Amino acid sequence: MNNKSRIEPTLVVSTDKSGRKYAYEILGHTWDKEKKRCVTTKRYYGTVDTDGRVTPKKTKRVSVCVSEDDEPQRIIRQSRIGMTRMLGKLAADIGLQQVLSTCFPKTWKALLALAVYHCATGSNIAYLFDAWAENHENPLGEESLSSQHISELYKNLDESKRQLFLKAWREASSNGGATFHDITSISSYSMRNEAVEYGYNRDKEDLPQINLAMIVDAQNRLPLYYQIHDGSVTDVTTLRNLLRRCSLMDMKKLTVVMDKGFYSAANISALYTYGYHFIVSMTMENAIAHQAVDAVRQQVRSPRTLIRTANGEHLYAMSVDAQWDAKATSHPCRIHVYTKNLDDNSARNFNFDLTLQECLAELNAGEPNPAHAALYAKYFVETNRADGSKAYDYNNATILKTDNRYSGYLCIITDDVQKDATEVLDIYRDKDGVEKVFDDAKNANDCKRLNIQSRPAMEGKLFVLFLSSILTSAMRFRLRSYNGKDWTLEAVRRNLDKICRDTISSTSSPPFQEVTSIITKTQRMYLSALLQVPESNVEAALLHS
Repeated sequence: MNNKSRIEPTLVVSTDKSGRKYAYEILGHTWDKEKKRCVTTKRYYGTVDTDGRVTPKKTKRVSVCVSEDDEPQRIIRQSRIGMTRMLGKLAADIGLQQVLSTCFPKTWKALLALAVYHCATGSNIAYLFDAWAENHENPLGEESLSSQHISELYKNLDESKRQLFLKAWREASSNGGATFHDITSISSYSMRNEAVEYGYNRDKEDLPQINLAMIVDAQNRLPLYYQIHDGSVTDVTTLRNLLRRCSLMDMKKLTVVMDKGFYSAANISALYTYGYHFIVSMTMENAIAHQAVDAVRQQVRSPRTLIRTANGEHLYAMSVDAQWDAKATSHPCRIHVYTKNLDDNSARNFNFDLTLQECLAELNAGEPNPAHAALYAKYFVETNRADGSKAYDYNNATILKTDNRYSGYLCIITDDVQKDATEVLDIYRDKDGVEKVFDDAKNANDCKRLNIQSRPAMEGKLFVLFLSSILTSAMRFRLRSYNGKDWTLEAVRRNLDKICRDTISSTSSPPFQEVTSIITKTQRMYLSALLQVPESNVEAALLHS
């Protein structure tokens, strides 16, 4: 018998966003000549409990005798099913599973499993998936998906199939009404990815980035479409490319709702050219907006023009019918003009001065906002600091000459001449739907920064994270509409992840039995909202196919 002591492996511990700890065995170290750094090779070893004890992956649990029978009962397997099974049923209910399996018949289970993992954990660290899957039921069942498999999956996701999915998904999930369009920046540590460039970083980070544009359905809040742009591309130039792609995919009946960062004469003309309806906030530095304000200035403050918005705010509003002339073609449009009771010139000047102060801070911080480009050019001058570096200051001569007659007004242009001023403003202000999707993708799903070197792999991962955003948005929408409850995603994840199913061996027939943990009152409320069933039917809806 060999009495030599067993040599314990060298382990490192990694903690995911939910707080679970995993141990990895260090296999060795090599020097990467290209990256000029030491690379450590690791292999998943096991889980780490709250007391720091490590349970190796392949170590069998000791069976505990629970009866005086000859063959003791024992737990063969324990799976966490609450969060993952709910997400699987949610994916089927909104049609995501059907579209995904049709467009990706061989890999849809892996794609959906990763999307469920990201949504259930709030983590974008894909290499932890296999460790998580050991004790979580997921669409892959008993199949494994290692870090290497995930990388191959990302790289092999064909662009044409992704576009086919987006077209089919839009047809399955959109009601054809208003949609919100916006763009955000996602910072990246990679400098070998050709799409990663320096540009206007919305998170104020000194990192290169990519830009991610997205279209979200205004009614059900589900993301419909996304597109990746190089990091240096500005918001206003992305729209025409997006419209061209949507047109080629035959995405019709869209009403695009956008803020003033996307307003330009070329973009409005493009919306008409491609046949899309639109509701767009106008910048107040252009002649068309000035003409609309001047046309209603004397009549806009009247009891007849007072409106009440969906959030209870009172505003004055009047509408101006006009013709949008471009390329020898004239299109009807309507410009809605809104204002508060700011007839006092000093109040309007105060608002304008606050905007100029914000612009100066942006310029000197090196973080210009494309929406303020016209203000930069008109009201600021470049100067030199004592050390020779460039700085910006107010153009006092221009500011003193400015008759700020247009501060305090909001102009929204639309091609839909049937909608009144109140309806248009309520639709426009509801555009936080797409902002919430971006917030979930970057924070709730931990996608604020990327560290992927190749563009194909990055595009594959962002597609999976888009799928995760669909699930997250569906969760948030159903939770919000349930009796006005104010629940956080993290609380839902934490509570539903506790629901377990134990497979127990038995001496009776059948030889294996499954026992599910008791569903608490809080879990019952969450599941009732997410599965859209009465609380009394939660067990049946969750546990039965």
